[in-house]
Amino acid sequence: MEPILDYDPERRILHVTAAQKVSISTRAELDAFCKIVTACLTKNSGGKRSYMIVNMSVIVIDPDMISIYSKHLETLVKTHLYPRGLLRYGLAITRVTARGGHTNISEDEPLFFYTKEEAFAHVQARIQ
Repeated sequence: MEPILDYDPERRILHVTAAQKVSISTRAELDAFCKIVTACLTKNSGGKRSYMIVNMSVIVIDPDMISIYSKHLETLVKTHLYPRGLLRYGLAITRVTARGGHTNISEDEPLFFYTKEEAFAHVQARIQ
Protein backbone atom coordinates (compact mmCIF):
# COMPACT_ATOMS: atom_id res chain seq x y z
CA MET A 1 0.00 0.00 0.00
CA GLU A 2 1.27 3.44 -0.93
CA PRO A 3 1.18 6.49 1.33
CA ILE A 4 -1.17 9.33 0.49
CA LEU A 5 0.65 12.67 0.34
CA ASP A 6 -1.63 15.70 0.42
CA TYR A 7 0.20 19.04 0.18
CA ASP A 8 -1.66 22.26 0.99
CA PRO A 9 0.32 25.01 -0.79
CA GLU A 10 -1.43 27.90 0.98
CA ARG A 11 -0.56 26.70 4.47
CA ARG A 12 2.49 24.70 3.31
CA ILE A 13 1.39 21.56 5.12
CA LEU A 14 2.16 18.04 3.91
CA HIS A 15 -0.26 15.49 5.34
CA VAL A 16 1.13 11.95 5.17
CA THR A 17 -1.43 9.19 5.59
CA ALA A 18 -2.67 6.03 3.84
CA ALA A 19 -5.94 4.30 3.03
CA GLN A 20 -4.61 1.14 4.69
CA LYS A 21 -1.72 0.47 7.03
CA VAL A 22 1.75 0.98 5.54
CA SER A 23 4.25 -1.16 7.47
CA ILE A 24 7.87 -0.16 7.02
CA SER A 25 10.21 -2.85 8.30
CA THR A 26 13.29 -2.78 6.06
CA ARG A 27 15.84 -0.16 5.14
CA ALA A 28 14.80 -0.35 1.48
CA GLU A 29 11.15 0.34 2.42
CA LEU A 30 12.13 3.22 4.70
CA ASP A 31 14.47 4.74 2.11
CA ALA A 32 11.76 4.50 -0.56
CA PHE A 33 9.15 6.04 1.75
CA CYS A 34 11.43 8.95 2.68
CA LYS A 35 12.35 9.49 -0.97
CA ILE A 36 8.66 9.85 -1.87
CA VAL A 37 8.06 12.30 1.00
CA THR A 38 11.15 14.36 0.14
CA ALA A 39 10.18 14.50 -3.55
CA CYS A 40 6.71 15.75 -2.64
CA LEU A 41 8.13 18.49 -0.42
CA THR A 42 10.70 19.50 -3.03
CA LYS A 43 8.11 19.63 -5.81
CA ASN A 44 5.44 21.53 -3.89
CA SER A 45 7.16 23.81 -1.39
CA GLY A 46 8.84 26.18 -3.84
CA GLY A 47 12.00 26.02 -1.76
CA LYS A 48 10.19 27.27 1.34
CA ARG A 49 9.84 25.54 4.70
CA SER A 50 6.75 23.44 5.35
CA TYR A 51 4.97 21.58 8.10
CA MET A 52 4.54 17.82 7.92
CA ILE A 53 1.75 16.00 9.73
CA VAL A 54 2.02 12.20 9.78
CA ASN A 55 -0.76 9.73 10.62
CA MET A 56 1.16 7.24 12.77
CA SER A 57 -1.89 5.00 13.00
CA VAL A 58 -1.39 3.92 9.39
CA ILE A 59 2.29 4.75 8.79
CA VAL A 60 3.97 2.19 11.03
CA ILE A 61 7.76 2.10 11.20
CA ASP A 62 9.42 -0.92 12.75
CA PRO A 63 11.35 -0.04 15.95
CA ASP A 64 14.45 -1.71 14.42
CA MET A 65 14.51 1.14 11.90
CA ILE A 66 14.82 3.90 14.53
CA SER A 67 18.41 4.94 13.78
CA ILE A 68 17.81 5.10 10.01
CA TYR A 69 14.46 6.82 10.52
CA SER A 70 16.14 9.39 12.75
CA LYS A 71 18.73 10.23 10.08
CA HIS A 72 16.02 10.70 7.45
CA LEU A 73 14.07 12.98 9.81
CA GLU A 74 17.17 14.99 10.59
CA THR A 75 17.69 15.64 6.87
CA LEU A 76 14.04 16.58 6.33
CA VAL A 77 14.09 19.02 9.23
CA LYS A 78 17.30 20.65 8.02
CA THR A 79 16.21 20.98 4.40
CA HIS A 80 12.41 21.20 4.20
CA LEU A 81 10.58 21.65 7.51
CA TYR A 82 10.07 24.53 9.90
CA PRO A 83 11.64 24.16 13.34
CA ARG A 84 9.11 22.07 15.27
CA GLY A 85 7.38 21.54 11.92
CA LEU A 86 7.05 17.76 12.26
CA LEU A 87 3.81 16.71 13.92
CA ARG A 88 2.32 13.25 14.33
CA TYR A 89 -0.99 11.85 15.40
CA GLY A 90 -2.43 8.42 16.00
CA LEU A 91 -2.38 5.50 18.36
CA ALA A 92 -0.03 5.64 21.33
CA ILE A 93 1.57 2.24 20.58
CA THR A 94 3.09 3.53 17.34
CA ARG A 95 4.70 6.46 19.16
CA VAL A 96 7.63 4.42 20.44
CA THR A 97 9.31 4.48 17.04
CA ALA A 98 8.35 8.11 16.44
CA ARG A 99 9.81 9.20 19.77
CA GLY A 100 13.02 7.26 19.15
CA GLY A 101 13.34 8.68 15.67
CA HIS A 102 12.97 12.19 17.03
CA THR A 103 15.98 12.11 19.34
CA ASN A 104 18.51 13.49 16.84
CA ILE A 105 16.42 16.35 15.49
CA SER A 106 15.46 18.42 18.50
CA GLU A 107 16.01 18.94 22.17
CA ASP A 108 12.28 19.56 22.55
CA GLU A 109 9.70 16.86 22.98
CA PRO A 110 8.16 15.66 19.71
CA LEU A 111 4.72 16.96 18.86
CA PHE A 112 2.18 14.15 19.21
CA PHE A 113 -1.57 14.48 18.95
CA TYR A 114 -4.38 11.97 19.23
CA THR A 115 -6.29 13.19 16.19
CA LYS A 116 -5.67 14.75 12.80
CA GLU A 117 -7.83 17.70 13.81
CA GLU A 118 -5.67 18.45 16.86
CA ALA A 119 -2.48 18.36 14.78
CA PHE A 120 -3.90 20.64 12.09
CA ALA A 121 -5.28 23.05 14.71
CA HIS A 122 -1.82 23.29 16.28
CA VAL A 123 -0.25 24.18 12.93
CA GLN A 124 -3.03 26.65 12.12
CA ALA A 125 -2.44 28.42 15.45
CA ARG A 126 1.27 28.72 14.62
CA ILE A 127 0.54 30.10 11.15
CA GLN A 128 -1.82 32.86 12.38
